[in-house]
Amino acid sequence: MNLNNTQTELSRVETISRTSEINLSLQSAQYKRELAQLQDKLVELESRHLKHALVDLEEKNNEMEKLLKAKCTEIEENDDRALEYVLLY
Repeated sequence: MNLNNTQTELSRVETISRTSEINLSLQSAQYKRELAQLQDKLVELESRHLKHALVDLEEKNNEMEKLLKAKCTEIEENDDRALEYVLLY
């Protein structure tokens, strides 16, 4: 191989190297965009899941609150009956 051939090969390899660097940069940028999109979607899905869980918990809390109020009313009525019984006898 002579000097001319070596310089030509060096030039070819440098071009391939630059092309590879550019491709790698483009792929890296695309990867970052796709990762950001996936993270946004994950946040959205988690948010939906949490909202759904919150609605379920609020419904259960309301049901428990109704049961508690009913039980308090029942206890108060029983207390009133017991006091009436004690006062009568």
